[in-house]
Amino acid sequence: MLGTSFQVQATQNQNLAYVKVKTGKVTVTSMKDPGQYLVLEKNEQVKLDIQTNQLTKQILTSNLHRHHSTSILNDNQNFEFTPVTEVLNRLQHTYHTKIEFNEHNLQGCTFTGDLNGIPFAEKIRLICSAVEASYEKQGDTIYVTGHSCNP
Repeated sequence: MLGTSFQVQATQNQNLAYVKVKTGKVTVTSMKDPGQYLVLEKNEQVKLDIQTNQLTKQILTSNLHRHHSTSILNDNQNFEFTPVTEVLNRLQHTYHTKIEFNEHNLQGCTFTGDLNGIPFAEKIRLICSAVEASYEKQGDTIYVTGHSCNP
């Protein structure tokens, strides 16, 4: 695998943010203090306490991976005839991004493909293209519009 892959996890109402590295190296810099930074390598993460501006480097162990089974780092996204609604729900949960769709409108639609290592926006585009659906991003929500795949 070439390049760097990593996950950033931060929510608006919490005081913690995480950066987890799967491959390559990532430098994490504090916005409040640009001189404060950490270099992360494979299987490392940094926890940022937003209130104290404290960066804490941690090693990701296999036990930690099991506790975060829906993280991008270890979520196998290889699908075979999987209902599109299930694929979209899984992406929504993995990426902590709201994806709105009408389950009835996508009834019978399935997706087959390997989405591992593909950027999130491209995943949405590929899924929609496969079932002749469309999508639109409004704010923090992605709206998927499609039609039933049943005959």
